[in-house]
Amino acid sequence: MTPGVLRASWLLARKDLVLELRSRELALAMALFAACASVLFHYAAPDASPRVAIGLLWVTVVLVAILAFVRSFARERDEELLAALVLAPIDRAAIWAAKALVASVLLVLVEVIALPLVWLLFLQGASAPVPDAGVVVLALALADVGLAAGGSLVASLASASRQREVLLPVLFLPLALPLTIAGVAACNASATGGGVARPLGLVLLYDAVVAVLAYGVYEHVVTE
Repeated sequence: MTPGVLRASWLLARKDLVLELRSRELALAMALFAACASVLFHYAAPDASPRVAIGLLWVTVVLVAILAFVRSFARERDEELLAALVLAPIDRAAIWAAKALVASVLLVLVEVIALPLVWLLFLQGASAPVPDAGVVVLALALADVGLAAGGSLVASLASASRQREVLLPVLFLPLALPLTIAGVAACNASATGGGVARPLGLVLLYDAVVAVLAYGVYEHVVTE
């Protein structure tokens, strides 16, 4: 990205973050969903193995991401601001980059709540091998990049449809599946003493491919 794109992306992202900080409606909804999912699953399956618990964590992250992306372009569409952003003298890819940055921040905030809960409810004191905490944090952090990049592109595509709440999960879940599988594989490999370099490398490769693809096609997506 050029310095102009980076600056425009940061300004747009800062605007969204300030609005979210004032309302807190999306962040609170995402955090509440993540917390309730962990607690309810604990009561449904209190003896779940660490592998199942890690799977729950990743599924929660993906579902929370859908919640974020459904609302990603809602303000712009409802107030007809997207057309103004498209006509603004900036690279249109900056719109995508800003949404991806905001989504990454929201996902990190949710994971700060969800990961300690899962660790406390399922992994602490477990008899089976437990994943390395550092690997789990790294895998989630890397996955956030790919989820945010791909999800922001899909959200822009779906936002033009009246059925965006239905269309977005249909488009996003297949896109997120390879990333989720690689992330879970890295976490499970760290629990069994296996190598984590390959699955983490796959996550990095996914991030790079999706980010480059989204950056390259976004101008055509947002103008159609």
